[in-house]
Amino acid sequence: MPRAQRILITNFVLDSGTGSELYVFDLATKLLAVGRLPIVYSPRLGALARKMQLRGITVTDELDRIGDRPDVIHGHHTLESLAMAVRFPEVPMVFVCHDSSAWHDTAPTLASIRKYVGVDQACYDRLVFQDGIPPSSVKIISNGVDFDRFPARPSLAVIPRSLVLFGNEFRPEHVELVRKSLPALRVESIGVLTEQPLTEPGAKLLDFDIVLARGRCAREAIATGAATVVAGATGMGEMVTSGNIAYYEANNFGRRLLQRSFTSENILHAVSMYNSVDATEVTNLHRSANSLDRMVAELIEIYDVLISDMSWKQTQAPDQTHAIASWLQWASLRANVSQNATETDATSTPFLPFSQSIRKKSLSHKVYRECGRALRRFRKRAG
Repeated sequence: MPRAQRILITNFVLDSGTGSELYVFDLATKLLAVGRLPIVYSPRLGALARKMQLRGITVTDELDRIGDRPDVIHGHHTLESLAMAVRFPEVPMVFVCHDSSAWHDTAPTLASIRKYVGVDQACYDRLVFQDGIPPSSVKIISNGVDFDRFPARPSLAVIPRSLVLFGNEFRPEHVELVRKSLPALRVESIGVLTEQPLTEPGAKLLDFDIVLARGRCAREAIATGAATVVAGATGMGEMVTSGNIAYYEANNFGRRLLQRSFTSENILHAVSMYNSVDATEVTNLHRSANSLDRMVAELIEIYDVLISDMSWKQTQAPDQTHAIASWLQWASLRANVSQNATETDATSTPFLPFSQSIRKKSLSHKVYRECGRALRRFRKRAG
C-alpha cells in the first residue's frame, strides 16, 4: 500500500479559533478525508489543537518531535515557516499569507519556498508590492466554506426580524449601538469579546435574517443564506449584493472594504439595502464557487507540483544559513515591539529589550528560541 502524502502545516497558535486557526482545522480535516496525512505544528496549543487531535490529526508544539521528513510544507506565519525551513531545508514549501498588514505574515524569501499564496487580493498585493515576491510565484486561493457545517436555509424572511453580530472582534458597545439603531429587530452576538462564543455557529446563524461580519465569518454567514453586511470593529462596508459580491469576494470581505465608520447612520443605510430575493441569489453564487473542497483541491494541486519538481535543489545555494540568520535577526527586532502596540502606532513604537517586551513563555519568544535551536542544528549539519 503506497504511503500517504505528508503535508506539514504551520500556524502560530491553535487555541481559540481565529481565522487562520480555523483554516488549518478545515484544511487538515479535509486532507485527512481525501487520503493525505496532515501534520500540524504550532508553538502554542490549546482547545482547537485538542479538538484536532480527537479527530485523528497529528499535532505537535515541538520541532524536535517531528521525527520523519514531510513531503511538502504548508507554511503560515513568518517565524513558524522559518523554523520549518531550517528543520527541513530539503523539503519544498508553499507560504500562505492570511493578513495584508501583520508583521508575522511577512513572506520569507528562501530557495525552498517555491510558491506563495494570498487568500485575497490585498494579500496578493502585499506579497508582490511589499514583500517583493515575483507575480509568477504568487497565486490567489480564496478561503472555502465547509457547507456541511454551514448549511443553507430553505428561505429568507421578506421582512427582516433579527440580526446578529458575528465575530470575535465585536465588543458589547457594538452590540448596544446596533440595538439602539434598530429597535425593531432582535439583536444578538456570536463572539469571544461579547462572551457569546460558539464552536459550531452554523446552526445558530440560521436563526438570523441579517448578519454583520467580515472575512471568514462573512463567508460563512452568506453560505447560510443570511443577508450579510460586511462589518468589523474598526469599520464597515455595504450589504453584500449580487452586484458587488465579485469585488467583495476578491477582497475576502475584509479590511479593504471597511471604509465607513461603525455608526448608527451607516448601520441604518446598510440594513436598508435588505432584499431577501437578492440575498438568496448572493448565497447561490457564493456556494457555487467557494466550497472547502474547491480550496483544498487547488492547494493539493500546488503540493503535487512542488513534490514532483525538485529541480530547485540543484540550483539553490548550498547553504541557506546566512539567509535564515538574516530573517531571524529581522524577526527578533519585530518581536521586540511592545506587545501593547496597536496597528496605528506599532511602526513608531521604540524597540524594547527582549526580556522586557516579551514574556518568557510567550509565543514569539518560544518560536524565536526554537528557530535558533534549529539554526544551530542546521549549521552543525552543514559544517
